[in-house]
Amino acid sequence: MDVCDRRRRDGAESGSGHMQVKLEAELGRIPILDVSPVVGCGRWPAKAVVGETVEVSATVFREGHERLGAAVVLRTPDGEELPGERMAEVGAGLDRWSALVTPTELGSWSFRVEAWGDPIAHWWHDAQIKVPRGQDVELMLTEGAALFTR
Repeated sequence: MDVCDRRRRDGAESGSGHMQVKLEAELGRIPILDVSPVVGCGRWPAKAVVGETVEVSATVFREGHERLGAAVVLRTPDGEELPGERMAEVGAGLDRWSALVTPTELGSWSFRVEAWGDPIAHWWHDAQIKVPRGQDVELMLTEGAALFTR
């Protein structure tokens, strides 16, 4: 258990006054954990200079074998949300995802990590295994066509 985990469990005293802060996460079907960059367990903002590339990473997983997709959504200092930057899985089977983002103007930027079940990636993974072996070829092609016509 790291320092941030203990603070979440026990409550952490804030830097100003004696207020107790309890950080509790509600886990859904696709948990997003250990998001970074983070400073002081999220008590202070991470910093970068304009034009500096920053790696955003998170642990993203779900039950079962369905493939996932994840993205970082940046919010500019004026509140505009930029299109999500697709994250890549770091090391197959490690559940760690990462993307590089670059702030383009001075100010307080924020980000969030989103994740979803990715039926096309799941189909592609299965098709790469089954089609070369001649297994369920017609079914795999029918499923793929149905996915791409939605």
